[in-house]
Amino acid sequence: MNSRQAISYSFGFFDFLVTILFHLFLPLIIYFFFSFFGKAPLIIYLDLVGTVLFFWVICLQTFRLNMAFLSSSCKI
Repeated sequence: MNSRQAISYSFGFFDFLVTILFHLFLPLIIYFFFSFFGKAPLIIYLDLVGTVLFFWVICLQTFRLNMAFLSSSCKI
């Protein structure tokens, strides 16, 4: 892996972490805020379930793509 690929990979990983934090923790903060004042809206539950499914699929696809890239780059 050269330096350009390493920088691109690190920025992609940082973007992935920020997206995870935004989609997982923001709905939880909103949920706890609404739980003090009554019931949380249904959209919060849907967002949490959708986020878990979304990241499950993304993590699987990223793992498969990384394995495909590594296996193709290691061929002689």
